[in-house]
Amino acid sequence: MGRKKKESKKQIKASDARQTVAAGRRPMKTKASAAGDGRAWFARLGPGIILLTFALVIYLPSFKGAFHLDDMHSIVDNPYVHIRNLKPATLFRAAFQDFHQNRPLSNLSLALNYYFGRLDPFGYHVVNFIFFCLTGLGIWLLLNRLFLQLGFEQARSGLAAWLCALLWSSHPLNTQAVTYIVQRHTSFAGAFSIWSIYFFHLGLEAKKRQPLFYGLCGLCAACALLCKETALTLPAMLLLYKIYFFDELKPGWLRSNGKWIVALAVFYGLGALVALRPEMLANLRRDFAGKHISAWGKFLTAPRALFWYLHLVVLPLPRFLSLFHEFPLSRSFFHPYTTAVSWLGLLLVVYLALARARRSRIFSFAVLWYLGSLAVESMPLPIEIVYDHRLYLALLSLIVPACAWPVLKAKSLKPVLALSVAVALVFGFFSFSRNRVWTSEASLWEDVLQKYPKNASACNQLGLVYAGEGRLDLAIQYYDKAIELNPSGTDAYNNRGNAYRARGQAGLSIKDFSKAVELNPREANAYYNRGLAYADQGRFDLAIQDYSKAIELGDKNGEAYNNRGAAYANIGRQDLA
Repeated sequence: MGRKKKESKKQIKASDARQTVAAGRRPMKTKASAAGDGRAWFARLGPGIILLTFALVIYLPSFKGAFHLDDMHSIVDNPYVHIRNLKPATLFRAAFQDFHQNRPLSNLSLALNYYFGRLDPFGYHVVNFIFFCLTGLGIWLLLNRLFLQLGFEQARSGLAAWLCALLWSSHPLNTQAVTYIVQRHTSFAGAFSIWSIYFFHLGLEAKKRQPLFYGLCGLCAACALLCKETALTLPAMLLLYKIYFFDELKPGWLRSNGKWIVALAVFYGLGALVALRPEMLANLRRDFAGKHISAWGKFLTAPRALFWYLHLVVLPLPRFLSLFHEFPLSRSFFHPYTTAVSWLGLLLVVYLALARARRSRIFSFAVLWYLGSLAVESMPLPIEIVYDHRLYLALLSLIVPACAWPVLKAKSLKPVLALSVAVALVFGFFSFSRNRVWTSEASLWEDVLQKYPKNASACNQLGLVYAGEGRLDLAIQYYDKAIELNPSGTDAYNNRGNAYRARGQAGLSIKDFSKAVELNPREANAYYNRGLAYADQGRFDLAIQDYSKAIELGDKNGEAYNNRGAAYANIGRQDLA
């Protein structure tokens, strides 16, 4: 009897539910179903929210950061980005800067930042952080797809991809690419590169929407190239990605990709013809002439730098990170001896990566990714040998094999998960500490000087900081030290001359400006500043000569014209004023 009553109640509830659905009303959710929906919602969005929140906490100090070093001539003192309207002609000029720049898209972003926020660093930092987050999310999505493509189960693939994105987002080496505003060239190119590969992967998987995904892939790749030249290796990496993970290096992969290999050869061949044209080679020779490095020395040193970077990836302690690093050039293959060792080591690593490519595709591709990410800036170009921000995407070469492989293969996930989260927390703490260093000019350069006490550039920059604060005596002390460490540097003489002039010591300032001109006869600022000092002494004829020389050398500062006009007026030449 009792059983029949229970069955009749169930039938009544079922019929009520059917009537509710038939009437177009949603059935009432029970507590169990609501809890299930909550868990499903968190499973979809929770990992992304955690990833972004963790990144935000780490980078909170960066939003208080100031403009530093190259930010000055790229943003603060750059008339091209100081736009007042959004007319197409204005935006085009801001992007290409009379074709003096090769990074139009990231230049345009700086101009838009200026238009909406003028010279408030906060807005620039927000944009940099947004692109950093987009890169982290792209890494998560891309790696999840990759691990599924390799045949791993969905749960482990998702977890491994998320942990890799977490470790990458928390890594202290990324702080320079994100917090140093002008390095958005690097972070923008990195974001577009990752999303280009992601859309390429979707295109390779898709059957119906291939043109859409390939179009998005091409668009992102073009954007990456318009942000920084390091993305020149992206087309090759896309083809390698297909060969490794979709063709699986099976016999016949070379034949099936023949047309793409020819297209790549044409692309890089044309690029080489453009890069090696006579005027470009002349520019390279001129740039090398003003540097402390040579093309041959840079070529010899590159493998040493590639191996040196690895210790920063594995052990990114704040005391190892710096805006500048003093990295000695190799003089020959055996001076220092580590040059020959590094070259042999590089050749051995590449050989092993290629020889074991079919058996260890992840590890083999990681080696090629590392070399491809650093290839352009490792070439014999007149740029510094090492910088932290260059490892922005190269980090993945070590993070993916070291983190994802144990997650994908381990029998028990708890130890691997605990270790990965612990490392991410430690990295996050280091990144937070590093971001605090970037909050002011003084703290940044004091950090460099603490790690490299004989760095002349750091002494010079600290002098500028203290001069800006009106502490001229302290500024001159740092300029003195910079000159002692690098007697051939013009900047310290020029800056010390300005400090002397601010103290009313025109004679000493003229002596320093003259020394700067002697060291570099094409230093327009030194001529202009010496003209000001001559004018202070009433020696207007000499001032006019220096103003004219500064204008001749291409000083785009209108003040040179204004002051020359004032000097003409002072000697009664109103017709020239």
